[in-house]
Formats: sequence, structure tokens, C-alpha cells
Amino acid sequence: MKRNLELYLTALLFFIAACNPEQTDTQKTETEKAANLAFIQIEGNQLLLEGSEWIPKGMNVGNWLLQEDFMMHHQGTHSQMRAASARVWGHETATHFWKTLENEYITEADIKYLSAMGLNLIRAPFNINHFADTQNPNEPGDFFWQKLDNLIALCKKYDMYVLLDMHAVPGGQSPSNYADAIHGSPLFFEYKVFQEQATKFWVEIAKRYKDEPTVFGYGLLNEPNTDGKPEVLTQWLLETSRAIREVDSHHILVVAGDDWGKALLALEPELFEDPQVMPEVHFYPLFLNNFNRIMEYPTTINGKKLDKEAVKKYFDNVLKPDFGRPILLGEFGTRWNEPFTEASMKVLYDVFSILAEKNIGWSLWSYKDAGAMGFTKPKEETAWARYVYSAKMDSLKSTVKELKKINWDNKAETGSLHRAFLQFSPAIPDHVIHKNTEAAIRIAEGLASEAAFKLLDNPSKEQVEQLAKSFHYSNCQPQEQAVRFVEKLLSIYNQ
Repeated sequence: MKRNLELYLTALLFFIAACNPEQTDTQKTETEKAANLAFIQIEGNQLLLEGSEWIPKGMNVGNWLLQEDFMMHHQGTHSQMRAASARVWGHETATHFWKTLENEYITEADIKYLSAMGLNLIRAPFNINHFADTQNPNEPGDFFWQKLDNLIALCKKYDMYVLLDMHAVPGGQSPSNYADAIHGSPLFFEYKVFQEQATKFWVEIAKRYKDEPTVFGYGLLNEPNTDGKPEVLTQWLLETSRAIREVDSHHILVVAGDDWGKALLALEPELFEDPQVMPEVHFYPLFLNNFNRIMEYPTTINGKKLDKEAVKKYFDNVLKPDFGRPILLGEFGTRWNEPFTEASMKVLYDVFSILAEKNIGWSLWSYKDAGAMGFTKPKEETAWARYVYSAKMDSLKSTVKELKKINWDNKAETGSLHRAFLQFSPAIPDHVIHKNTEAAIRIAEGLASEAAFKLLDNPSKEQVEQLAKSFHYSNCQPQEQAVRFVEKLLSIYNQ
């Protein structure tokens, strides 16, 4: 009886396959794709995939799980924007907007498109402050798992790997907006409780994905700036690495040094006693003295020649010391469609002609935003583009921009805020006053964020959905110069 049943089921399956051979072939292809993914591992100064060298050629998906002011073209840090929208629109409407935004921002169409370009890595920045479970702040919430599980499944389907990047932590790992540092100071390095929370967050992530080869690795902390406490960073990186290794022996750990991760010099050799640890650096010509916003390249600025040799000298310093490990250029990029864009692109071509010789992999910043550094951006007719590029929004941005220009050493400067800070100057050291101006700027940005959301008076559910859906793949268009740049970059690495 059992044998007859087995024969019947076999015949039935054969009949279904015969009637629908195309579907069976598709299923087989997807199965083969999934099977082709294996853990990438470090061996010496190379990344290896099943014995062959593998070089990351990736894209960041910034502004998805951590919103940034310049990428949204909106004032405020991630947390400030969330809080301001809730105060102005009400909690229910604001929550619906942000959830819709995150659901629409990265979809299968986006991952399919990036894979078809020839990219093999997605670097996914996330914000602990947003995803920590309110009842247990040491663990990610359900929505976090949903987003990452979905991204990993899509990347597996399209033969891509995922680098999970802790982009903002409690207290902020730098005074900058991207670190969601609403107080303008890197308090993460002041309070052990913040450091422990971030470590426990990583342990929970490692427990979930320890057997998932689609995850390339864990970027432990993005662009830290310790404000003079590099030893705290080193200790946290060591403690976190060891805590992860207690539950996950497979995955690569990516570490960045102090001073916004601009060089390897701040990293300690002890970190690399673990054979699956590699360093990461970032490079932006826009923020580099002399190279920032040059209109021609090669050129000479203030008697200094800026050419490929100057670029090589810069990276010779950045990449010291040699830890004998592969290196990831985790972020780089420029602003597209600006007068200086062509010159910046030429600088970057020289950068990568040098880095390609060293087999240094990369991930571009970033895939999508409201029109700053995004490879793609919402079309002009979308609701979000109409909102953030309005005359009233420009006026708000100009007000905050003027505040940032204040020279706190110049007693002739006017303004009540400036005068208030100067009143403390006899009793408080100048460097402390300067440090706290970052907090003042954060306050101004938070107020401007609330004023901006008031430009949309009592929006309906449908209106906030249209705003959020402006970032959907179908409503975005690639930046022409960005496409040309990535095509050239891939050709350099595929030679």
C-alpha cells in the first residue's frame, strides 16, 4: 500500500512538471542561485568565496533605516524628524508616514536593478535609536527583523551580499547629524550603559544570522568620533567582537577608526588577532582640504598640485599601518549635477585606479535620496520633491544655515543666541563653548523640522502615503552623471 502511494505521488509530480515545465525551470534556477551563496571569509589580505578572490563592489542604502537631513532635504536628525512630525501631524499619521516610507524605499525592484548593474554588495545602515524594542532596549524590535529579513532574502535571490552597518547608537558616536546625536556631543563614549546596549544589539543580530551566508558581515560602528577618547572605542570594539564570537564564528567583522573612520592609524593591532576582522575607511573629496569643490582636475590650489600623485600620497597615509587584511572603502561619493561634479568624478577615477591595484573593494554612498548624493532621486513631480523644494522650505533651511555660519570668536557678531553664549566666556573655556554650539545647532534644526512639517497642514492618510511613495523605485530616476560614474568604476574593476 505504501509503495503504491509513493508511485502515485511520483507520477503526480511528474505530470505537474510536464504540464508546467517553465515554472519548474524557474524554481530550479532560484534554488541554484540560493545554493551558490556561501560564506565569504578572510584569508591573508584577500576576501575569498569558495577559494576564489571576491572583491566587494557595492552600494549603500542610506536614508532607509536611518533618515538624514541632507538626504531627506529636511531639517533635523532622524529622531528629531520623527518627534516633530508626531507633534505636528499626530502620532498615528506620522507613524503611518514613516512606516510607509521604509516599506517603499527599498523593494525587490531596487535590489534587482542594483544586481543587474553588476554590483554584489548592499551596505545597510541602521539606527539603534529607532529599532530598539521599547520594552527591552537591548534588543531589536519586530519591525527591524522584518526589514532585514526581507532585504537578505532579496539579496540572496539576486546573488548579492549584505553588510549590516550600525550607523547610529544611543548617545551618538559622533556629534554629527548622521549619528542621530540630538545633543551635539558623542555621549556614546561617555556612558557605559550606551556601549553595553550597542553590544547586546549586535549579539542579538549575530544570534539570528549566524548561519546566514548572504550576510557578508557586521559593520560594528560607523564613523566614530570619540572626542579624544580613542581608548574607549578600542575597548568597545574588542568587547563587542568577543561577545559576537560567543554566538557567531562565521561572519566578518568590519571596524572603523576614530576621526570619522578616515584612516587606519587609530585602529589597534589587538583587534586583528581575530582572523575574520577587516578595517574600513571612508573618502569624500567634498570634505577634504583643497580637494573640496574644485572646478578642475588636475589643478593647483594655494601652490599645491592636486593630481593622481597627490591622491596616491593621501591614500598611502590613510592605509597605514598594514594589518595584512583586505580593506573596504565603505563610503565615498560626491554631489551630482553640481558645477564641481565632473572634477570630483575625475578625482574618484584616480582614487579607484589606485585602489583597484590593491584589490580594495567599495560601496558607494548612496543609492537613493532627495537629490543630494543619491544615485537615484524622486522625480520632480512627486509629492516629496514638491514639498521639500518649495520656497517656504528653502527659507527655513536658509535660517538654520545662517546660524551655522556664526563665528563664536567674533565679538562683533549679533544675535541673542550668540550673545548668550558669549556671556559665559569668562568662566568657561572657549573649546567648551564651541563644543556646545553643536547642541545649539541641533536645537535650531529640531525647531526648523517642526516648522517644516507645519507647511503640510493636517495631511490626510492619502497625502502622507503619496509623500512616502515618492521614494518608491517607480517614482525615482537615476542621476545621469552617477550612472556614468558607476559604469566607469565597474569597468576599472572588471579589467
